[in-house]
Amino acid sequence: MSLDPEMLRRSLCAHFGGTDNWQFETVADPSGSKYRLCILRATNADTGRDVAIKANTGRDRNEEQFRALEAFYNEGVDSIRPFYIDCSKLFFVMEWVDSPLLAQKLGGAHHEELIVKAGRWLSQMQSLSANNILDAS
Repeated sequence: MSLDPEMLRRSLCAHFGGTDNWQFETVADPSGSKYRLCILRATNADTGRDVAIKANTGRDRNEEQFRALEAFYNEGVDSIRPFYIDCSKLFFVMEWVDSPLLAQKLGGAHHEELIVKAGRWLSQMQSLSANNILDAS
């Protein structure tokens, strides 16, 4: 998966205004991963603003993840702020949080599998809570 830097610069400028002096650093690369996920850190060299750009191979997955972040953020849940999703759903942009990746903290040969299992578990918990099966109090 490859994101065109010039297209990203135009998109970021359209949303945030200012200059197109954005620099990109690859944080997660899909090569060698079965989950095909790309995460970039974008920094505007003039303003110092940092944002994260996340792109899954599936456009539906990008939209689902963006909408989930948006719902958490709008409900006042302490979460990362989503800024916008590209109109073609190739990627979405969210607040950058300068911290180690969960995969880096877990380490080991099967860390991606553990992350996927944890995500499934959290999704199930959210579904139960949404259906009032689980009392959150």
